[in-house]
Amino acid sequence: MVDVPKHGHNLLTESYRLLSPDLNNAIMASLTQITQQLVSISNGVPQNVIIQSNAPFKLPASAIRINLTWFLSLVLSLTYGLSMVSSYSGSPRHHKV
Repeated sequence: MVDVPKHGHNLLTESYRLLSPDLNNAIMASLTQITQQLVSISNGVPQNVIIQSNAPFKLPASAIRINLTWFLSLVLSLTYGLSMVSSYSGSPRHHKV
């Protein structure tokens, strides 16, 4: 489940963070595996080294929607601003007679 940003956090920053895998989870999984191997070795139990692969990263649908909406609003506002500037600069009352 996706964490909902708390008050005071920027929604865009939080949603951008969701677009890449959390490296802390991978580090914790590796450290847990190393710890289990060391415990087995210290107990005298033979340990076969098995490297666990992480599950493939899957983007949350909410992060895609939020970032897509942000990008679309950015493009629309820039387009609107550019059209207003170009229509204002081309108006007859803007030119001195």
